[in-house]
Amino acid sequence: DAAVLGVPARMWTYSATDRAVIRAPHEGAMVEIRGQGMRRAAFLAMLDDLEAIDPADLDAHLPEEFVTTAERPAVIASMLDGIPLPQGFDPAIASDEVDAYNLGVDVLESVTCAWLVRYESDNQVIADEATDVLIGARDWPVLDRLDELGGEYSGSIREISNRLASGRSLEGFDAEASDCDRFAE
Repeated sequence: DAAVLGVPARMWTYSATDRAVIRAPHEGAMVEIRGQGMRRAAFLAMLDDLEAIDPADLDAHLPEEFVTTAERPAVIASMLDGIPLPQGFDPAIASDEVDAYNLGVDVLESVTCAWLVRYESDNQVIADEATDVLIGARDWPVLDRLDELGGEYSGSIREISNRLASGRSLEGFDAEASDCDRFAE
Protein backbone atom coordinates (compact mmCIF):
# COMPACT_ATOMS: atom_id res chain seq x y z
CA ASP A 1 0.00 0.00 0.00
CA ALA A 2 2.42 2.68 1.23
CA ALA A 3 5.56 3.22 3.27
CA VAL A 4 6.25 5.47 6.24
CA LEU A 5 9.90 6.34 6.73
CA GLY A 6 10.88 3.33 4.66
CA VAL A 7 8.77 0.85 6.63
CA PRO A 8 5.77 -0.81 4.94
CA ALA A 9 2.40 0.61 5.96
CA ARG A 10 -1.19 -0.31 5.27
CA MET A 11 -3.53 2.39 3.99
CA TRP A 12 -7.22 2.78 4.77
CA THR A 13 -9.36 5.09 2.67
CA TYR A 14 -12.38 6.60 4.43
CA SER A 15 -13.32 8.93 1.58
CA ALA A 16 -11.73 10.54 -1.46
CA THR A 17 -10.03 13.08 0.82
CA ASP A 18 -9.67 11.15 4.10
CA ARG A 19 -7.24 8.29 4.63
CA ALA A 20 -4.86 6.79 7.15
CA VAL A 21 -1.79 4.59 7.13
CA ILE A 22 -0.59 2.33 9.90
CA ARG A 23 3.05 1.41 9.75
CA ALA A 24 4.08 -2.12 10.61
CA PRO A 25 5.68 -2.30 14.07
CA HIS A 26 9.32 -1.26 13.83
CA GLU A 27 11.78 -1.04 16.71
CA GLY A 28 8.95 -1.44 19.22
CA ALA A 29 6.75 1.33 17.83
CA MET A 30 3.68 1.44 15.64
CA VAL A 31 2.82 4.66 13.82
CA GLU A 32 -0.55 5.77 12.46
CA ILE A 33 -0.89 8.86 10.30
CA ARG A 34 -4.23 10.22 9.19
CA GLY A 35 -4.70 12.87 6.54
CA GLN A 36 -7.89 14.72 5.71
CA GLY A 37 -8.63 17.23 2.99
CA MET A 38 -6.23 15.80 0.43
CA ARG A 39 -6.44 13.33 -2.41
CA ARG A 40 -4.42 10.10 -2.49
CA ALA A 41 -1.49 11.57 -4.48
CA ALA A 42 -1.12 14.49 -2.06
CA PHE A 43 -1.33 12.15 0.93
CA LEU A 44 1.38 9.88 -0.50
CA ALA A 45 3.54 12.92 -1.27
CA MET A 46 3.13 14.08 2.33
CA LEU A 47 4.23 10.63 3.54
CA ASP A 48 7.31 10.89 1.31
CA ASP A 49 8.16 14.25 2.90
CA LEU A 50 8.24 12.84 6.43
CA GLU A 51 11.65 12.89 8.05
CA ALA A 52 12.83 10.90 11.05
CA ILE A 53 14.47 13.04 13.71
CA ASP A 54 16.25 12.31 16.93
CA PRO A 55 13.95 12.75 19.97
CA ALA A 56 16.43 15.25 21.41
CA ASP A 57 15.82 17.46 18.36
CA LEU A 58 12.02 17.29 18.54
CA ASP A 59 11.47 20.66 20.25
CA ALA A 60 13.31 22.46 17.47
CA HIS A 61 10.86 21.01 14.93
CA LEU A 62 7.65 21.86 16.80
CA PRO A 63 5.54 24.87 15.83
CA GLU A 64 5.94 27.89 18.09
CA GLU A 65 2.40 27.53 19.50
CA PHE A 66 3.18 23.97 20.72
CA VAL A 67 3.63 23.86 24.50
CA THR A 68 6.03 21.16 25.71
CA THR A 69 5.74 19.47 29.08
CA ALA A 70 8.81 21.38 30.25
CA GLU A 71 7.30 24.72 29.13
CA ARG A 72 3.77 24.09 30.48
CA PRO A 73 4.26 25.40 34.08
CA ALA A 74 5.79 28.69 32.88
CA VAL A 75 3.15 29.13 30.16
CA ILE A 76 0.36 28.51 32.68
CA ALA A 77 1.95 30.98 35.11
CA SER A 78 2.10 33.62 32.36
CA MET A 79 -1.55 32.98 31.49
CA LEU A 80 -2.53 33.39 35.14
CA ASP A 81 -0.62 36.69 35.36
CA GLY A 82 -3.10 39.50 35.95
CA ILE A 83 -5.92 37.17 37.08
CA PRO A 84 -7.02 37.31 40.72
CA LEU A 85 -7.10 33.78 42.09
CA PRO A 86 -9.61 32.65 44.69
CA GLN A 87 -8.32 31.62 48.10
CA GLY A 88 -7.13 28.03 48.02
CA PHE A 89 -6.90 27.90 44.23
CA ASP A 90 -4.16 25.59 42.97
CA PRO A 91 -2.37 27.33 40.09
CA ALA A 92 -0.94 23.99 38.90
CA ILE A 93 -3.65 23.56 36.25
CA ALA A 94 -4.10 19.93 35.22
CA SER A 95 -3.99 20.02 31.43
CA ASP A 96 -2.43 17.85 28.77
CA GLU A 97 -3.08 20.39 26.02
CA VAL A 98 -0.10 21.00 23.76
CA ASP A 99 -1.24 24.11 21.94
CA ALA A 100 -1.38 27.49 23.63
CA TYR A 101 -5.01 28.17 22.72
CA ASN A 102 -6.48 25.00 24.26
CA LEU A 103 -4.15 25.27 27.25
CA GLY A 104 -5.43 28.83 27.72
CA VAL A 105 -9.01 27.56 27.59
CA ASP A 106 -8.20 25.03 30.33
CA VAL A 107 -6.58 27.77 32.43
CA LEU A 108 -9.56 30.11 31.98
CA GLU A 109 -12.08 27.36 32.68
CA SER A 110 -10.42 26.33 35.91
CA VAL A 111 -10.13 29.90 37.23
CA THR A 112 -13.56 31.00 36.02
CA CYS A 113 -15.25 27.91 37.39
CA ALA A 114 -13.56 28.44 40.77
CA TRP A 115 -14.94 31.99 40.84
CA LEU A 116 -18.39 30.83 39.66
CA VAL A 117 -18.55 28.41 42.59
CA ARG A 118 -17.81 31.33 44.91
CA TYR A 119 -20.35 33.51 43.05
CA GLU A 120 -23.02 30.98 44.02
CA SER A 121 -21.93 30.95 47.67
CA ASP A 122 -24.47 31.53 50.44
CA ASN A 123 -21.86 33.74 52.10
CA GLN A 124 -22.64 37.20 50.69
CA VAL A 125 -19.09 38.51 51.23
CA ILE A 126 -17.65 35.63 49.16
CA ALA A 127 -20.35 35.98 46.50
CA ASP A 128 -19.76 39.75 46.25
CA GLU A 129 -16.00 39.26 45.90
CA ALA A 130 -16.58 36.71 43.13
CA THR A 131 -19.00 39.05 41.37
CA ASP A 132 -16.41 41.84 41.40
CA VAL A 133 -13.69 39.55 40.09
CA LEU A 134 -15.94 38.12 37.35
CA ILE A 135 -16.95 41.64 36.28
CA GLY A 136 -13.25 42.42 35.91
CA ALA A 137 -12.64 39.19 33.99
CA ARG A 138 -13.20 40.95 30.67
CA ASP A 139 -9.85 42.67 31.26
CA TRP A 140 -7.83 39.53 32.03
CA PRO A 141 -4.74 39.67 29.76
CA VAL A 142 -5.04 36.04 28.67
CA LEU A 143 -8.30 36.83 26.86
CA ASP A 144 -6.48 39.03 24.36
CA ARG A 145 -3.86 36.32 23.92
CA LEU A 146 -6.57 33.77 23.10
CA ASP A 147 -8.17 36.22 20.67
CA GLU A 148 -4.80 36.53 18.90
CA LEU A 149 -4.60 32.74 18.62
CA GLY A 150 -7.89 32.79 16.73
CA GLY A 151 -10.38 31.21 19.06
CA GLU A 152 -13.77 32.26 20.37
CA TYR A 153 -13.65 31.01 23.96
CA SER A 154 -12.79 34.40 25.45
CA GLY A 155 -16.20 35.63 24.30
CA SER A 156 -17.96 33.43 26.84
CA ILE A 157 -15.85 34.88 29.66
CA ARG A 158 -16.58 38.41 28.45
CA GLU A 159 -20.28 37.58 28.30
CA ILE A 160 -20.23 36.46 31.95
CA SER A 161 -18.41 39.68 32.84
CA ASN A 162 -20.76 41.90 30.84
CA ARG A 163 -23.90 40.27 32.24
CA LEU A 164 -22.75 40.81 35.79
CA ALA A 165 -21.53 44.35 35.07
CA SER A 166 -24.97 45.27 33.73
CA GLY A 167 -26.64 43.92 36.86
CA ARG A 168 -28.04 40.81 35.21
CA SER A 169 -27.69 37.45 36.91
CA LEU A 170 -26.13 34.40 35.31
CA GLU A 171 -29.33 32.42 35.76
CA GLY A 172 -30.17 30.74 32.49
CA PHE A 173 -26.73 31.54 31.08
CA ASP A 174 -25.67 28.67 28.87
CA ALA A 175 -21.91 28.70 29.21
CA GLU A 176 -21.45 25.73 26.90
CA ALA A 177 -17.75 26.50 26.54
CA SER A 178 -17.40 26.81 30.32
CA ASP A 179 -17.70 23.17 31.28
CA CYS A 180 -17.51 23.59 35.06
CA ASP A 181 -18.93 20.14 35.74
CA ARG A 182 -15.52 18.64 35.07
CA PHE A 183 -14.11 20.65 38.00
CA ALA A 184 -16.81 19.56 40.46
CA GLU A 185 -15.61 17.40 43.30
